[in-house]
Amino acid sequence: MSLQDQRVQEDSTAAPFCIMTGTVREPVDLQNPPPSPIRDLVTTPVENPSTDFTSQLTKQLTHEISSRKSAYGLACALAESAVRNGHTFVAEENYEDYTAQSPFHQAENCRTAAWVVLYRGTLGRPPFRGRDMIGPGSKICLFDTALALRYTGFEQPTLYAELGRPIYRENGYHFFGLTPHLCVVTGSFIPICLDCVISLIAIPDALIYPAFKLNIPACMDTIGQQVKAGGHYVYPPLHEWEKDPGWRHPEWYKIEQWMRGERPELPGLWAEFLERA
Repeated sequence: MSLQDQRVQEDSTAAPFCIMTGTVREPVDLQNPPPSPIRDLVTTPVENPSTDFTSQLTKQLTHEISSRKSAYGLACALAESAVRNGHTFVAEENYEDYTAQSPFHQAENCRTAAWVVLYRGTLGRPPFRGRDMIGPGSKICLFDTALALRYTGFEQPTLYAELGRPIYRENGYHFFGLTPHLCVVTGSFIPICLDCVISLIAIPDALIYPAFKLNIPACMDTIGQQVKAGGHYVYPPLHEWEKDPGWRHPEWYKIEQWMRGERPELPGLWAEFLERA
C-alpha cells in the first residue's frame, strides 16, 4: 500500500466492530428506556450537578490520556498481569501507541471480531520514537479514541499486547494474532480477564514490515472495510453512529445519568458485564 493509501486511512473517521451490538433507532421513548443488560442499582443523585459536566469530562479525558495520570497504577497492573499470566513484564513507556478501533459494538454484517489499527500515536501523545513499522514481537498499546469521546469517557478501550505472527490478509489489512498483557474497557481503571479479550488484530499494510507481508491472495473482506477504486483505496469500517445517526449505546440512558454524576458505579458494572458476555 502506498503512502497515499496510508493517508487515506489516517484521515478517515473510522469505526469499531465489537463483540456485541446495541442499535436503537429513533424515535426513542425517554420515559421508558430500553431494558438494561446489566443489573440496576439504586443510587443517590449528586446534588447541584455542574451544567457543563460534559465539557469538563471531555477536557479531563484528554488530559488523562496525554499525561498518563495513573502511571503508577498502570505500572502495577502491568506487573501483576505479567506475574499472573506468565509473560515478560514490559514497562508502559516501551509500548508503541496506536489509535485503533476496538471490537465493541460490532456491526451485524461484520464476520470477524478484531482490533483494527488506524494510525500511529494516540490523542494528546506523539507517535512512539522508534520504528515506523511493526511486526511480530512488537509491543503495542491500542486506544479507541473515537469510542472514548463518543460518550465523554464512559468507555475507554485500551489494550496492551505483544504482536504475534501474521495469519492471513484481506484488502488493505494483514491479520495478526496477539498476546494480551492488559485490557481496560471503561474510564474507571478496571482490568478485565484476558481470557475474554479478542486476540486478533487487523493492521494496515502500510504499517507492516515488508518481510512480514504475506504473498497470498486476499481473503474475503470480513471487517466492513470500504474498498474503493478496485482495491487501490481502502478505508476503515464506519462507526455504527456514522452509518446510522439514530444509533445509541445499549446503556445510553444510564450513561447520560452517569454523565450527570448520578451513577458512579456504572463503569464497574459494565466492565463486569463485558467479562460475562
